[in-house]
Amino acid sequence: MASESTPLLQVVSVAPQRHRYPHHRLRQLCTYSLGMLLVVSVFLFLLPSAVLPREHGSIWSYFPGANPFPHNAWPHGYGLSYEELQAILQITPSAEKAREWSSYYTAGPHLAGKNLSQAIWTQERWQEFGIEDANIVAYDVYINYPLDHRLALLKKTKDKTEVTYEASLEEDVLEEDHTSGLPDRVPTFHGYSASGNVTAQFVYVNFGTYADYEDLVNANVRLAGKIAIAKYGRNFRGLKIKRAQELGMVGVILYDDPQEDGEITEENGYKAYPEGPARNPSAVQRGSAQFLSIAPGDPTTPGWPSKPGCDRKDPSGSIPSIPSIPISYKEAIPLLKALNGHGPKASDFNERWQGGKLGNKGVEYNIGPSPDDVVINLHNQQEYVTTPLWNVIGVIKGAIPDEVVILGNHRDAWIAGGAADPNSGSAALNEVVRSFGEALKAGWKPLRTIVFASWDGEEYGLLGSTEWVEDQLPWLSKANVAYLNVDVAASGTKLGPAASPLLNNVIYDITGLVQSPNQTVPGQTVRDVWDGHINTMGSGSDFTAFQDFAGVASFDLGFNRGPEDPVYHYHSNYDSFDWMERFGDHGWLYHEACTKLWALAAAKLVETPVLSLSAADYSVGLGQYLENIKPDAKHLPGGEFDFGSLDRAIAEFQAVAKQFDAYSADLTSQLAEDLPWYLWWKKVRLYFQIRIVNDKYKALERAFLYEPGLDGRSWFKHVVFAPGIWTGYSGATYPGLVESFDAGDVGNAQPEMIEYVGVPKDEVAKWVGISSAVTSISQAVMAVTWGTASDHMGRKPIILLGLTCTMIFSLLFGVSQTLSMIVITRAFLGLMNGNVGIIRTMVAEMVPEKELQPRAFSVMPLVWTIGTIFGPAFGGALARPAEKHPEIFGDSEFFKRNPFILPNLASAFLFIIGIATGFLFLHETLATRKDRRDYGLVLGSMLASSCTSRERKERYIVQDTETTPLLGETPSQQKKAPAKRPSWKEVFSPQSRLVLIAYALLSLHTMAFDSLLPVFLHTPAQQIHDNPDVHLPFKFIGGFGVDSQTIGMYYTLIGIIGMFLQFIVFPMAAKRFGVLNCLKGVVLVFPMIYFVTPFTSLVPESLRHVTVFFLMLSKLSASIFGFPCITILLTNSATSLTVLGTLNGVATSVSAVGRAAGPAICGAAFSFGVKKGYIIFPWWTLTIFGILSAIPIYWTVETDGFQGNGVVEEDEEPQETEYGAADQRRSPESRACH
Repeated sequence: MASESTPLLQVVSVAPQRHRYPHHRLRQLCTYSLGMLLVVSVFLFLLPSAVLPREHGSIWSYFPGANPFPHNAWPHGYGLSYEELQAILQITPSAEKAREWSSYYTAGPHLAGKNLSQAIWTQERWQEFGIEDANIVAYDVYINYPLDHRLALLKKTKDKTEVTYEASLEEDVLEEDHTSGLPDRVPTFHGYSASGNVTAQFVYVNFGTYADYEDLVNANVRLAGKIAIAKYGRNFRGLKIKRAQELGMVGVILYDDPQEDGEITEENGYKAYPEGPARNPSAVQRGSAQFLSIAPGDPTTPGWPSKPGCDRKDPSGSIPSIPSIPISYKEAIPLLKALNGHGPKASDFNERWQGGKLGNKGVEYNIGPSPDDVVINLHNQQEYVTTPLWNVIGVIKGAIPDEVVILGNHRDAWIAGGAADPNSGSAALNEVVRSFGEALKAGWKPLRTIVFASWDGEEYGLLGSTEWVEDQLPWLSKANVAYLNVDVAASGTKLGPAASPLLNNVIYDITGLVQSPNQTVPGQTVRDVWDGHINTMGSGSDFTAFQDFAGVASFDLGFNRGPEDPVYHYHSNYDSFDWMERFGDHGWLYHEACTKLWALAAAKLVETPVLSLSAADYSVGLGQYLENIKPDAKHLPGGEFDFGSLDRAIAEFQAVAKQFDAYSADLTSQLAEDLPWYLWWKKVRLYFQIRIVNDKYKALERAFLYEPGLDGRSWFKHVVFAPGIWTGYSGATYPGLVESFDAGDVGNAQPEMIEYVGVPKDEVAKWVGISSAVTSISQAVMAVTWGTASDHMGRKPIILLGLTCTMIFSLLFGVSQTLSMIVITRAFLGLMNGNVGIIRTMVAEMVPEKELQPRAFSVMPLVWTIGTIFGPAFGGALARPAEKHPEIFGDSEFFKRNPFILPNLASAFLFIIGIATGFLFLHETLATRKDRRDYGLVLGSMLASSCTSRERKERYIVQDTETTPLLGETPSQQKKAPAKRPSWKEVFSPQSRLVLIAYALLSLHTMAFDSLLPVFLHTPAQQIHDNPDVHLPFKFIGGFGVDSQTIGMYYTLIGIIGMFLQFIVFPMAAKRFGVLNCLKGVVLVFPMIYFVTPFTSLVPESLRHVTVFFLMLSKLSASIFGFPCITILLTNSATSLTVLGTLNGVATSVSAVGRAAGPAICGAAFSFGVKKGYIIFPWWTLTIFGILSAIPIYWTVETDGFQGNGVVEEDEEPQETEYGAADQRRSPESRACH
C-alpha cells in the first residue's frame, strides 16, 4: 500500500559500474611499494646522520676492515703503531737539514707577491718527501711596494728653510753579514702605508698606545696637524698610526728604542751586532700598518676570498690614510734631541712613560711639540697593485677525510733574510713534512687527514692564510680539528706557546717527550725547563683566521727570546742567516726541537682515536678569563657589572665538560678491551660513540662564534678570544665585554648575548613564546568576527583583505627596532588575519562530498608542511644580508639598520602574487554571493583570453537537459522566503560543540609538545649511573643534548616523510576505515607518545638519535591524521553552509586559544619539573590533556554532511547521488524510520 514514503518513481536496477581502471589493485600495490621505498630510502639516509649528528657522517672509516689504524688500541694488520710513528718523528728531524733549508730561504728577498720561485721550490721538496698531493693556490691581493721616501729635519727662517738633518732610511751594510749588502735588498717601508708628503711640527708620543694618546690629550698637548714619533712595542704598529690619524695627526715615525731590549744593551756594556749580542743602532723594523685588530686579510675583500674578478670594497677603513715611515734608533736620536726643552718631559707622566734608553745619547724625552720653526718633512711614495700570492698546500689523506689537522707557516719576509721570522718556521715545516714522508715510506697509514700550508703574504696582514680560510670556510667548519701554527721556530731559548685551552693538554704532553737543547741538567726535557705558561690567542700570525673567524682550535709554538738571550732584530736585515748562525741558534738545535714538538703534536691529534682535546681545560680557562676582567668593571658608571649569569653558566659548563672528558676517557679505555666475535655489535656501538664525541670536540670552539661579529669589527666572530682592539698582538678575552667596559657602555657590553632588539639570549625563548602567544590570542579574538563577516560579505574579499593585512604587518615586523614594536606587529598579524578558517570553509563548499573530503582536506596541511620545510631556510638565508653578503648589501645603510627586512620583502613579493592570483582567478563560493558580478574575474578572464587563442565560453554552456527534474517544483518551492540570518544555536549544534572542545584540546597538547620537544632534545643528557639526584623510574631530568642543527635536520626529514603520509596514506586510510574511526585511533596514540617521551632519554646513547627520529615521526603521523579528520567532522557537523564560515571562525579561535595556552601551561610545567628533578612532569601533564581530548571524540557521531545543499528542508526526501541511491546505502533500520 502506497504511503508518503513510497517513491513516486520506481528505482531502476542498473548494472554495477565497471571499474575505470581494471588494474587498480596493481596500481595500488605499486603506490604502496613506492611509498615504502621512499620511507626506507629516507631511513637509510637518516641512519648515519641520526646516529652521527653531522652532515655526511660516516663511521665506515672507523671500522678495522676499512683501514688498519696505527694506534695500538686499534686492530692493525699493516702500517705502523703509534709508538713507531712517534719514534720516526723523533729520529728524523735534523739540525743540519734545518740549517740547509734556512740557507735557501734566506739567500735572497722573498717579499709577498714576489716569491713564486720559493713557492715552486717548496712544492718540489714536499713532493720529493712523499707528499704527492702538493699544489700552489693563488689569490689576487691588494698590496703596496715602496717607490721613494725621505725624512728630513728642517729649520725654517724668514728667508729660507735649512735641512739640519736628513735620515738615510737605510740599515748599515755589514761586512760580517753578507745579507745586509745584497744589491736587491728590500727598502725600509711599511706595508699598507699611505703615500704622502707632509711638513709639520712633531710630537713624541711614547709607545703610541691608546692610553698614551689619552695622556697627551689630557695634558693639553696639541696633536692635530703634527707628526708623531713613537717607539715600537706594547701594541701593533698599525694601531699606533690609526689612533694618530683619528686625532688629526698628519704622519707617524716609528723606531725601536733599546728600552725593549732588556739588559742586553750597549749602555750596559754589551757590544752591538755583529761584534756582540746588542741591537745594531741602524736596525730598522719594517712591518704592516694595516689595522690588524679590525680585520686581517686583503682589506678590499673582508670576509670573502680575493679571487680574480671578485668584488672589492674601499679599503680606507682598514688601512691608514696618513703616511708613516720606520727608522732606526740611531736616526731617531736627532729628531728626539730637537725636542729637548720643548713641552713636558716623559718623566712628568705616569709610569707607562718611563724607561727610555736613549738618555745616554743626549735624548731628554721631551714631548714637544717642536718649535714653530723646527719641522719634519716626511715623504712617502708607495705603489698599490693587485698581484698574486702563492700558498703551497700539501695533503696526506687519512682514513677519516672529514677530520683534518692543519699545520702552517708563512714563507714571505720583509727582508732578504728572515732567518727567524719566518724561515726558522719554514725550515721546521720542511723537516716536519720530511718526517711524515719517512713514516709514509715505512708503511704508515694516517687515521686523519693532514694538511701542510706554506703561506704567502702573512707580513702584510695574514693575507695568504686569511684568503684561504675565507675560501675554504664551509669545509673547515665541517672538518678542521685543529690548526697548528709555527711562525718563528727559533729566535731564542724560551718556549712561548699560545693556544686555545682545548689544546693545552697536547702541549703539556709533547713537551715531556722532547729533549731540551739546554742540557745543563743531562736528559732534561723541554717541559723541565719551560715555565708551563700558555698565552691566550691574540693576532699577528696565521692562526688568526682559523681561531677567530672559522672557530678552529689553534696553537702557536716557538722558542722566543729570553731575558738573557741576544737581541733579536725583528723585521730587520740583521734577522739573517749569519745572525742565526752566530747568535740566534748557532747549533740549530732549537730548530730541531721545535720540529719535533710540532710533529708530535700533529701525530697526537691525527692518530689518537678519541681526539686529544680537553673540554675541562676550556671551561677552566673561561672561568679564569672572567676573573681577570672583573676588576675592569669597577670603574663603570652606576656601579659594578653583574657577572652572576656568566658565573653560573661557566660553573654549569665546567661540570658538564668534566663529565664529558671522563666519558671520552672511558671510551678510550674500552678500545683496549678484547671482545669475543659474537659481541661485534659492541665494537660497532663504540665506533659510533667515538664518532659522536669527536664531533662534539670539533664543534666546541665553533660554539663560541657569534655570526654578526664583534661590535665595530664584524670580521672577528669569536666571543672568547680576539686581538685587543687597541693592542693587536696580545689576546683579549671576552673582547666584547672588555671593550664595553673600557668605553663605559655596558648597554653594548655583550653583543653575543644580546639579540638585535636588546633582549638577552636567555630571555629570547620567553619573548618568542610571548609574541607567538600574542599572535594566537589576537587571532582568537578576531577569528569569529572574520568568519561571520565571510558569511555575509563573501569568502573571497575577506581572504584578500587578510592577505593584504598580513603582508603589511609582516613588512612592519621586518623593520621593528624595539621589543614593543615586535609584539605590536605580531598582535596585528593575528587580529587582521582570519584566513585559516575561511580557506577551510571554501574547501568545504567546493568539495561537499564526504568521499572526496579526505583528499581535499589533506591539501592545505600539505602546503603548510612545504612552507615549514622551506620557509625557515628561506628566511634564514635572507636575514642579515649586509653581514652575510657584504659584496651586495654592504654599502646599504637601509639593510644595516633593518637586518631582517629582506626576508619580509621577499615574502611580500609572494603575498602580492597570491593577492593578484586570488583577485583575478578565485571564484566566490558563498551561495548568496557567487552570482554577483566579480570585476576581478572579469579582468582575469580578459587577461587569460589575451594569452590564448581559445576564448573562454563557460558562462554560455547550456545545462544538460538530463539534469532537469522529472517533477516540476511546487509553488512553495518556487517562492521560498529569503534565508534568515542563522542564530548562534544553529552554529553550535551538539555535534559542533563536541568537535570544538576536542579541537581546542588537540591544538593545546600538540602545540605544547612541539614547543617542549626542542627544549627537551637540547637539554644535556644526564649521567644516570651513580648519580644521587637520579631515582629511576621517575626522578631524572636528562634530555638528549642534541644541537639545534641536528634538530632542524630531524624536522626537515620528518616534514618530507609527512608530505607523503599527508597526501597518499591519509586519504586511503580515511576511505578504508572512515574519518571518525581514524580519529578515534590517533587520539589514543597521542597520550601514549607523551607518556613514553621522557623515558626515551634513558635508551643507550647509540640509539638515542634513532629514537628521537621515530618519536617525532610518530607524533607527526598522529597529527597528520588528527587535524584533517577533526576538520572534516567539524565541517560536516554544520547545520548548513550559511553557518560554516562562522563555525570555522569559532574553530580558529578555540584552536588559537589552545595553541597559546598549551606552551604556556606545559612550559611552566617543564620548568617546575626540571627544578624538582622530574622531567616526566610536563610530559605526563600532556598525557592528561591528550586523554581529555579523546573523550569528546568518542561521543561524536559522524553525520552525513550537507552534500552541497544550502539549508536542508524538513520534508526533503533523500536525493540520489552519483554514488548510488541514498536509501540503498542506509541500513534496514534507517529505511524503516523513513
